[in-house]
Amino acid sequence: MATMSTVWDRTTEFVGENIAALTPIVLLGMFAPVALIGNLMPLMGPSGVVGNTVVGGLIVLLSLLSNWGAIAVTALALDPAAGRGVAIRNANRRFLAVIGINLIVLVILFLLFAPAFIGLSLSGIPMNQTGAAQPSLDQINGPAVLFSSLYTLVL
Repeated sequence: MATMSTVWDRTTEFVGENIAALTPIVLLGMFAPVALIGNLMPLMGPSGVVGNTVVGGLIVLLSLLSNWGAIAVTALALDPAAGRGVAIRNANRRFLAVIGINLIVLVILFLLFAPAFIGLSLSGIPMNQTGAAQPSLDQINGPAVLFSSLYTLVL
């Protein structure tokens, strides 16, 4: 059975032995995209419709690049003797399959949470006025809120 200390020891050993191969992949494929996403996120609100579309598109592209970096690191971890070039080729070859699986999982999660969203939309709680005054209890559909809450907890 694997323990956390064993996993940590193997991880540090892998990073120590493969630092030269890992550094370009991690810097360009993981660190830079995540840092840029963090800097672009505050621009989403005040940029206007066109600006939000451009910034959103950049964030999606950077997220895809970050996914590619994670695939390349995983490929290198699975076969460190093959080297960085083989890991990059494996990442390029598996990229679309991973994106496809991510999209399938996204659709499944959306379908799983759809009943809770429907219940909340039928509850009478104004979701677009979260900072405004709370509605009275007479306006709220209690069973719909209860269903959404319990469904989300069970999920």
